[in-house]
Amino acid sequence: MTLLTTEGLSRNFGGVLAVDAVNFNLTQGEILLLGALFIWTFTLGVKLPWGIGVPIALVCCVGMALILERALFRPLIGESPFTVFMASIALLILLRGIAQLVWGQRLDRFRRYCRRARGASAHSW
Repeated sequence: MTLLTTEGLSRNFGGVLAVDAVNFNLTQGEILLLGALFIWTFTLGVKLPWGIGVPIALVCCVGMALILERALFRPLIGESPFTVFMASIALLILLRGIAQLVWGQRLDRFRRYCRRARGASAHSW
């Protein structure tokens, strides 16, 4: 039953689910990471209210996932699992590198924003 459900979803929703059915898509965590960074940027950086910043971040993540699915994973349907696995690793490294270039790789920036958001008297990290 699970296999039939997975095949049905794969045919309806495209390449990412088809790749997920064989557990070779490693980029889901990176897309989640970028979603968290988008929420952080829109709510704490741009100072939008949570009710506006979170839906904007959600739209950005869904758009990014759809573009990646159409541009990278859909053309790989029918390729060998090793090819899909290597493309997934390459995309994982690329997304992580882009995140580090845009948002930096130090935790101190996040702590500074948390301190500002909580106020100076809150926990001193």
